Order: sequence, then structure tokens, then C-alpha cells
Amino acid sequence: MAEHSFIVPPLDGRLSGGTLYNRELLGSLASLGLAVRALEPGAARAALAANEPGFYWVDSLFLPHFPALRRENRGRHPLGLLAHYLPALVEQGDAVSPGRLSADESFALAQSDMVLAPSAYMKQTLLRLGLSPTARCFVVEPGCSILEAGAAPFAFDGVRALMIGNLTAGKGVEPFLRALAAELEPDDELELEIVGDTDADKSYAEACFAARALPALAERVTFTGSLAPELVAQRLRGSNLLISASRMESFGMAIAEARTLGLPVAALARGNVPALVEPGAGGLLAQTDQELARACVELARDPLAHESAARLASRQARAPRSFAQAARELVAQLSTSGLAARA
Repeated sequence: MAEHSFIVPPLDGRLSGGTLYNRELLGSLASLGLAVRALEPGAARAALAANEPGFYWVDSLFLPHFPALRRENRGRHPLGLLAHYLPALVEQGDAVSPGRLSADESFALAQSDMVLAPSAYMKQTLLRLGLSPTARCFVVEPGCSILEAGAAPFAFDGVRALMIGNLTAGKGVEPFLRALAAELEPDDELELEIVGDTDADKSYAEACFAARALPALAERVTFTGSLAPELVAQRLRGSNLLISASRMESFGMAIAEARTLGLPVAALARGNVPALVEPGAGGLLAQTDQELARACVELARDPLAHESAARLASRQARAPRSFAQAARELVAQLSTSGLAARA
């Protein structure tokens, strides 16, 4: 099969769900014997100008580069989008209309030959927002670092919650913390650890720190900073609730890992989250930060309800999934797409 060129941010750069997906998928494709390379946009333009063959995948963080890459390509090779997210979805939510997309977003959707989406939700959303009807859209859900289902029994002497995500507005940490502070009473047994890069958006991080300084949270909330995936998995095993206040998840890798461990999840019902957080599996879905905060506090006040949610989550634990499996699925879909003839 032809070479795959992924135009992506540095694979060893700031850790995020997108970076982890890129790094692990590329490594797994290479393990299958495929020729794979990661390129910066300038190097990708040069490769296309030189008519170097293969599939070219543009990370959605590089949408402004798509027109120049398209011009250099001149339709010779499959050029598509690695659709981790769209800025408009993060800023405006699931109900964003095609007319509210940026010019870069609209151009990439209209001009892509192919799209790699991390969920069926994202595929349907891209189609609704103007993905070219001739584009081939491949759905390949991420693998995760937790490859064994279930976990050791959780203790329910209070909520030991975990949030996973870099401190950026899209993850919704600051408004959730303020909502949580408004719901808590002094005797509520709830602690929260937040794992994620505190330097990704320093002004937003400062707002999160200011919220943590509220009297109701000062002794309950800890910011751990960025951790390697294996250490994040350890933190998950040591918690008894995962919380997500994310404004949009194209998949929800942290939620999938919690579900694989059989850990109950409380989350805002945004993006692909409802596909992963099911009431029958101990999941709690909320529409607002206030509802989410209230649900978490209620678990702290009702250990039996918390334990019941955990039992359901354990019984309905998500099947382990590796990135090797994800890579095989992508190869299989590409092999029947008809695009290889142009690669």
C-alpha cells in the first residue's frame, strides 16, 4: 500500500487526545509494515509539489494550510482531513449550522477527498456541515492504553473524582468548578483531581486556579498537570468517578478508558459523549454545568447510589481496544475505497 503522509503537529509535542491518537495510530500503521511519515505543513507542500505519491492526511489543527496543500496537490493524490475536531463545534456546540463555519472549515470539508473521523457522531456531523458527497469518510475509533476490562473494587467512602484534559476553554473546567462550589456543603465528601497541561492556555489556567481558590474548593481540588498515559491510567484506577465538562468531544478518549475500567462517568451530553456514557452502564448525563455539579455532589451524599452506578459500570465495562486494531480497521477500509489507485 502507498505511503501515508500525516500533516500533524509534533508527535512528541504537548499531550492531548489528538496528539495521542496521531502518535499511536501512526506507530501502529508502521508496525503493520506500512510506510508512514509525519510532516509539517511546509514539508508536505514540498512533497506534493514534487508529486510524491501516497495518501495525505491533514490534521484539523492545520485547517488554514488546507488550501495551499490542495493547490500543490492538483488533484493527483488523495488529500483529506484527520478530523479530531472543528473549532466551530467547540465554540458553538453541536447545533452549529453550516453557515457558522469559518472559511477554512468550509473549504476543507468541501475539498476533501477523504476524512478520518474518530466516531460515527463525527462522521454524521461532518456530513451535515458540508462534507463533499464524493469524499470517503472512514470511521476509526481510537484505541486506549487500558487493555484489560474491569478494575479492582472501588471504595465508596466519598467521591474521589478525576477530570482529564488540558486547561483550555473547550474542556469546561472553570465553569464547572464554579458550579461545583455553589453546590457543595462543608460536610460533603468529595475530592477532585484535574490532570492536564496547565500551560496550554495560561490565561484560562489562571481562571481555573482562581475558581479553585473559592472556599468550598480550596481543600478539595488538585491540579496535577500533564502526565504520561500510563500514569493517567493509574489515576483512573485510584478514583471512583470520572467527570467530563467538555464542550465537545469528537470521541472522548478519557471517557472510553474509564468505561473500559468499569468506572462510572458523569459528563455533559455534548458531541459523542452520549454514545459512551449510558445510564444503563452507570453513566450520568447532564445538560448544564449546574446539573453536572449537582449530580456529582448527590453521589457524595448517597454512597449507595454511587456504589450502584459503579456496579452497573463494572458489569457493562467497555471491551478493551488497541490502536493496532484501529490501524487494521483503517487499512481494511482504505483497501475497498478505490482511493489506492490515486495514491
